[in-house]
Amino acid sequence: HTWSLSVEEQFYLVFPIITFLIINKFSKNTFLLILIIISVLSLIIAEYYSRLSLENIFFLTQFRIFELSIGVGCSFFDYYHPKKLNMFFKTFPKLTKSFSLISLLLIILSFFLLNNNSSLPGFLSLWPTIPVAIFILTIREFKGLLIIFNYKFFIIMGKMSYSLYLWHLPLIVFFPFFLKDFNLIFYFLVLIIISFISWKFIELPVRNKNYKSKNVFL
Repeated sequence: HTWSLSVEEQFYLVFPIITFLIINKFSKNTFLLILIIISVLSLIIAEYYSRLSLENIFFLTQFRIFELSIGVGCSFFDYYHPKKLNMFFKTFPKLTKSFSLISLLLIILSFFLLNNNSSLPGFLSLWPTIPVAIFILTIREFKGLLIIFNYKFFIIMGKMSYSLYLWHLPLIVFFPFFLKDFNLIFYFLVLIIISFISWKFIELPVRNKNYKSKNVFL
């Protein structure tokens, strides 16, 4: 899973600098326009080259920018236009709930209908990624059955998600016995414990603005 981490780190190292320069030099609307143009170009070339069955494009940043940009778009509207979002949610509460339910259904369906033979990355990538974005933006307003996603357990799991991602594959690689059916429950238990320790004692302290202790890091 290090290919994914490398793509993310390339994006996180370069993108904030570009964002800062564009917004300060021009405006946030110009930034949004450039983001859309770059995303569309990334999506088109990803679709084109994936149809040529070139395996390497699956692992390269330029073919993944449009997916990461969907998350950037969520942050953009949540940060710069929170009042407009809240007004939409309050004006169309039933529509907001429908968005949450439909997006969750599409996410679940993608697990069953997308496979190794699917042309990815490309247009099909929009199937899970856009519903995830919609779900993130609308779920906080949901007061029905899906309110369970606002429970503390799911919130903590969400905050731990990066640590869970970091550790899920190394555990299987170094301890392959976890792959046996009867060991899966034990695997998830170990994964959650290790990820919690990693998140609590490494990730959170390092992310703290006042973090100074070298001892904790070591």
